[in-house]
Amino acid sequence: MTRHRRASLAPAAFFALAAALPVVELLVARRALPDPMASHFAGDGRPDGWMSFDQVLLIHLLVGAAQVLIFGVLPAWLGPLMQRRARFIRVPRGLNARIYRDESTIRRAASDLRHYMHALGACMVLTLASAGHGTIQANLAADSRLEPVYVIVPLALTLACALGGTAWLVLRLRRL
Repeated sequence: MTRHRRASLAPAAFFALAAALPVVELLVARRALPDPMASHFAGDGRPDGWMSFDQVLLIHLLVGAAQVLIFGVLPAWLGPLMQRRARFIRVPRGLNARIYRDESTIRRAASDLRHYMHALGACMVLTLASAGHGTIQANLAADSRLEPVYVIVPLALTLACALGGTAWLVLRLRRL
C-alpha cells in the first residue's frame, strides 16, 4: 500500500470511531432502554415510530459501515482511479479540452474531491452520532421526547459544510 493510500485511509479510522459511538452507547444502555424503542420523532419531539432494540442496533451498524466505506475508504481510491481513467476520457473540443490532458490537474482535482468528501463525511458522521445519542437519551427519559438540540445543530452544521464545501470545490475546479 502506498504512502498516499495509507494517508487517505487515516480518516476511515475517525469515521469508524465516530460511527461506533452510538453503537457502544446502545450496548451500554441496553438494560435501561425500553423494547420497542422510539426510533422516529415528530417535529415537536414526540415519538411516532418504534423499533426493537435489535433493529435499532442493526441500522446503526449498517449506516456506520456505509459511512466508513463512502467517506473513509472510497476517497482513498479516487485519485488513482481518476488518473487511470484520464487516459481514456474522450476530450471534447473547446476551451476545457486542455484540463483533461494534464495529469497534474487531474491529480489536484482528485485531491480536492478527496478533501471535500472527508470534510462532508466528518460532518455527516457526527450528525448521525448526535442523532443516535439523542434517540437513546429520549428513550431513557420519562416522557420520551427528543430534544431538538441533538438534531437541529448538527444538521445545520452538515448543511453548512455541504453548501460551503460544494462552493469551495466548484471554485477550485473552475480555477484548474
